[in-house]
Amino acid sequence: MAKISAWVRKHIKPKPKPKETPKYEPPVKREISLPFLPSPRTSITLEPSTTPPCLLFQLPYEIRLIIYTFAFAGHRLHIEFWRSKNPDRWRWFGGICYRNHASISPSMPTNYLGPWIDRCRDFNALQYERQGRVYDDPQFNIGIFGFLLSCKQAYMEGINVLYSSNCISIKSEELLVNLPKLIPPNRLASITNLEVLVTAKMCDYTRPPSHQALLKPYGADHLKVILDNIATHCHSLRTFHLSLVAYSKNDFTLKTILAIDWLDDFCRSKPLRSMQVELPRDYFQEFVSDFAIGDHPLKDPARGVYKATLWRSLRVGFRNPNFHRVSFGRYPGPPLWLDGDHGKVEGPGYWLCEGYYYDSYREPTHRYGDWWSIAHDVIKSGGHL
Repeated sequence: MAKISAWVRKHIKPKPKPKETPKYEPPVKREISLPFLPSPRTSITLEPSTTPPCLLFQLPYEIRLIIYTFAFAGHRLHIEFWRSKNPDRWRWFGGICYRNHASISPSMPTNYLGPWIDRCRDFNALQYERQGRVYDDPQFNIGIFGFLLSCKQAYMEGINVLYSSNCISIKSEELLVNLPKLIPPNRLASITNLEVLVTAKMCDYTRPPSHQALLKPYGADHLKVILDNIATHCHSLRTFHLSLVAYSKNDFTLKTILAIDWLDDFCRSKPLRSMQVELPRDYFQEFVSDFAIGDHPLKDPARGVYKATLWRSLRVGFRNPNFHRVSFGRYPGPPLWLDGDHGKVEGPGYWLCEGYYYDSYREPTHRYGDWWSIAHDVIKSGGHL
């Protein structure tokens, strides 16, 4: 009997137990803290040196400033921030923007393409994910970093020109919300020209993207935080351009994306020479029909559909500021008053213009086609079409 049992165990194997299928657990995205500035920060102080200075620093500061301006000023510069996938980390991106290159015919009535159509950061992020490096083109490079790293004096003099004599373009929400924690306050204080893009976010968004999720309303409560950061830290700001973007036309009202009181308070708090606010195209047309009250009685009357936009005058003495249709004559500067007791000096106010155009593919478009394909041809051809 024992031999039979041994033979059965040897030749007849028991059926294996079915393996338990592990429960599916969605991958948890690792939280990576933002690279905030250290506190306190080490100050850069010039120390006496026995090494003779180079010929550049023997020139008067006024002449050096002219040289810096010719070499490093007059551009639109990206300062961006995004989270890469491989490796999973926060990355900085900076470079010259060719969105309004001289060889690209602008399609908007203002002869200016706003940050809503810019794809420089997205293109470089895609390039990095595919090839492990950003788009390395000499025409994107600012060309100042070698000079800044040469010595402390070069850094102290050059970095101020970089921030004060160029238009700084930012579209990263993480950077805009945490602006004073990621960019040194003294650099923010030297910015004179700034353009930002603010994207409306879904309210109470807890599910993955779906058709039903698109029916949820959008809001822009973070706009208040962004405007407060800029008003508090950008003390030298003189030109400001705000572009608002929304990726859905469903269950959406202008009040959820545009807070007029916030914009009015921001404009009054800064001695701005010009301020422009871009609304998505569909909502801009709706806004014109609902809120515009015709031509301003003391300004040049608007003629033509594409020769005028809305101006909100915040001049002292106007109890209830309204939006009026005003000619593009002095855009982006404020419009002048007509001859009379007021003279030809305009008070505070800002332009409200047509911007982002929504389509079903969630890609910015405008009536003259794809901007990036045109800009790419410009860059490949050395800056000339």
